Amino acid sequence: MKLYHQAVIIGTITNVLANNNELLGAIDLLPSADAFRPVFAWIIRNEKTLEEPPFNDELLWNWYVEFENGLQTEIVLPCIYAERLIVWREL
Repeated sequence: MKLYHQAVIIGTITNVLANNNELLGAIDLLPSADAFRPVFAWIIRNEKTLEEPPFNDELLWNWYVEFENGLQTEIVLPCIYAERLIVWREL
């Protein structure tokens, strides 16, 4: 499974598990993910607050995962933690 923002591939997700309405897995980030690190850090810090993001709102949208069979599903901005854990929900 691959994580994308628009047409940019961010990384490869493995070991996917369902946890209620969330999915989680391990992610191997590509160099293209470096540009999104401030976004990932912000979402983790602000999961329970209403603080406005310090970046273009466009980065909050247009995230999706692509399954091995090519099927794509739009998701909300994922949380990516330092220990390679990714957590997301489908829209």
